[in-house]
Amino acid sequence: MGALRLALVLGGMTLSRAQNAPNTEPRPVAAAPTAQAISAETLYLQLRSVGLDKSRVYRIRETSFDRAAFHFTLDDGTIGITGAFFEGDGEVLLVPPDQPERASMAMFTGAAILEERFVTAYFRFNDETFAELQPALRPADNSSEFVSQWNETARNLAQADALRLLLSFSQFLPIAGKAQVSGAEHNAISNEDRVLHVRLQGRRLG
Repeated sequence: MGALRLALVLGGMTLSRAQNAPNTEPRPVAAAPTAQAISAETLYLQLRSVGLDKSRVYRIRETSFDRAAFHFTLDDGTIGITGAFFEGDGEVLLVPPDQPERASMAMFTGAAILEERFVTAYFRFNDETFAELQPALRPADNSSEFVSQWNETARNLAQADALRLLLSFSQFLPIAGKAQVSGAEHNAISNEDRVLHVRLQGRRLG
């Protein structure tokens, strides 16, 4: 079984509320309209350029999580908050819900279901995915080597998801002239907005 390493993809991001569980405290009101524009631009640039953080490289073994119809298994490797880069041995399983979709799957993959082993995976998310994986994480060896090998790849892949994640995390930015949002309203907004974007390097399908 290959070694699996996963590194956090939050190198320089400073919006702490977006990294952890939803904050129930009311959001402050901005002092001026320009504050929102500057903060939004800064946040977008951070989301677009995040790389791997060598202080957040972990070993992970025999851990699974589900999103919609997809089932991901991380058998043995290294992981790493709005995203992670995984290297090692993993598997993705997708069972299409009906015959037309199974036929479509078979046309592209040669099988009615997708069951693919993969060696690397890049995850971007805006929910509690990292919290779900955290109990299985252990400190990893050679974190500097891992980051040196994959950091440029992670930064390049981050660009495609920056705008979508900005839509999610912009709710944390101060809004001039708007009343404070209660914790209940904040959680309702967050729970309705879930994103998982995965890029895999499969052993069979590529």
